[in-house]
Amino acid sequence: MKIWPRLIGVIFILALFCSPVLAISQSDLISQLRSQGAGTGTLSVTSSPVGAEVYLDGVYKGTTAGELKPFTIHDGWIWGSNHTSTGLLFIHQPVTITGIPIGSHNLRVTLSGYEDYSSWVIITNDKEVHVKLKVQSGSTTIPITVPTTIPTTVPTTVPTGQLPSYVKTGSVSVSSTPPGARVFLDGVDRGTTPVTITGVPFGLHNLRVTLSGYGDYSTRFFLVSGKTVSVTLERIPIIFDPKNTIDAKPNIYLYSDRDLTARVRLFPEYAITASDPPYRPGIGWIAEIRNGSLNGAGDFLFYEALGHDSGWQKQEGYIIRGAYREQDMASMLGEYGFNEKETAEFIEYWACHLAGDSDYVFYPQETDAVNRNMPLSITPEPDAVTRIKFLAEPLVSAPEPVTDPEQIVREGFYVVEWGVTIREEFLDT
Repeated sequence: MKIWPRLIGVIFILALFCSPVLAISQSDLISQLRSQGAGTGTLSVTSSPVGAEVYLDGVYKGTTAGELKPFTIHDGWIWGSNHTSTGLLFIHQPVTITGIPIGSHNLRVTLSGYEDYSSWVIITNDKEVHVKLKVQSGSTTIPITVPTTIPTTVPTTVPTGQLPSYVKTGSVSVSSTPPGARVFLDGVDRGTTPVTITGVPFGLHNLRVTLSGYGDYSTRFFLVSGKTVSVTLERIPIIFDPKNTIDAKPNIYLYSDRDLTARVRLFPEYAITASDPPYRPGIGWIAEIRNGSLNGAGDFLFYEALGHDSGWQKQEGYIIRGAYREQDMASMLGEYGFNEKETAEFIEYWACHLAGDSDYVFYPQETDAVNRNMPLSITPEPDAVTRIKFLAEPLVSAPEPVTDPEQIVREGFYVVEWGVTIREEFLDT
């Protein structure tokens, strides 16, 4: 092997970088190396974690990958032996780039949730690069690590519908604010948050969390056998556009058969545009219930918020005629059991705040749907919560009649809310 030519070349390169006499900048050197190179070479790139995108000189070249493969080792490597050992091997699959001109090139490797890796590589013929990515500060991405131990027993047959015994499993726990977000693990619907998914094979997985009206959250992670990966989304970004609606003047009433102080919060808090008394983000309202009701006077908590009507029902509803708004609203509210005070305050506001004298349809959205749209948290927990919001639209065609309206439960410590969700263009301000 001829060592001297290579050694002389290394000394020459070091001299170019280090010599104060030559004073050649790195950019000049890179330019020289590129212009003097002849022929082509090959670059192979792997990464930890896998799934990173590879760019060479700013051009996308592919995504690193990896897979688990069973292997068999004959004891002592003596072929013909009756004893074998089996297990799983995690294999990095490189991005291989061929036909690269000899010289210096910029390599960049990027993966969501991790810091970008960038470096200059000098191609002579063939070169391999392994990149270990660092998690970004404050990122919710879970660092991916490959287990250091590999199971050593692989069954020769696997019962249909069962995981092989060598595939160890773990759990994935997902929660979100607001709750009720749909969770997809490796593209399979696994329920709504909060949810714990058990029996998940160890290895690389994709997680997606989605909620109507909100931006999707996606990440990938490596699950180690016997471990639980927890993903907590404190705030899923809400998506607003001109077609979205507003929750106009919902009123929250609190009643109790005993005096107490309650903490009341709505989510997402940043969607709230007005409130009385003032809503404090991170704290909410502190409500004093005395002599049976809020402030001992039947008061209510008022708010307005940006919202959306995605997923709300528009089959059953009530027709609110322009010439008989008070009567039609009173009849509608009576079916749910709103009391005299709650009904009067609803009519006082909404009979005169619908634009013009047109007829409207009020589609009722009951407690479960309202909780998914704008979650409500109250401490201590009430004995009963009834939340009825009406999606209001100008009458185009008659809806189906409401067949089974939810009934307000009034016992112990209970909460009642009414509201109207409407597009601003239909609201007479």
